[in-house]
Order: sequence, then C-alpha cells, then structure tokens
Amino acid sequence: MSELIRCYGEPSGHATPSATPATPTTGDDATPATERLLAELVELTRHQGEELRRLREEVATLRRLPPPPDQGERMNNATRDNNDDPNGLRALVQALRDDTPDDAD
Repeated sequence: MSELIRCYGEPSGHATPSATPATPTTGDDATPATERLLAELVELTRHQGEELRRLREEVATLRRLPPPPDQGERMNNATRDNNDDPNGLRALVQALRDDTPDDAD
C-alpha cells in the first residue's frame, strides 16, 4: 500500500492525520516522570557546561606554556624535509644510485 501511495499519491477524499509535536510540552498534562526527566536533563546540561568551561580554561593555560626546547627544531626539520622530498621519491632514487655500481669506471 505504501508503495502505491508513493507512486500515485494519496487517494482523493482521504484525510491525512495531523502532525503531532515530537517533543512533549510541559504544562497541566505533564506527568511527574516527564518533569523528573526534564529536571535531570537540565542538571546534566549544567554540569556539561561547567565541565566545558573548565576544559577551556585548561586549554588556555596550556597554550600559554612555552614549547618544549627541541619541539621547534624538530618541526623545522620535518617541514624542510617534506618540502624538499614530499613523496620520498628523491631519497629512494638516491638510495638506488648509491647501491648500483658505476659502469663508467
């Protein structure tokens, strides 16, 4: 039936059910269990916000620390090596040339 509706559409004279909201509204019809669940979710959201604030402060503190003494040198060497031979092919060719005996001698 659903395939026919997809292909040909709703039959004429057939009323479609009205859409219901996905989230329950708080009010007179809210059950105590729903209210407890919402209160727990609000509390959990507060704790997550506090944890996020603490983590941001920790990251800001870590960013103010100086880099390790050899960190800058290692990064410069890695960048230079990657720029000179990004795929490692030059090093491979050089290694092959070093291993091959010279016929010209």
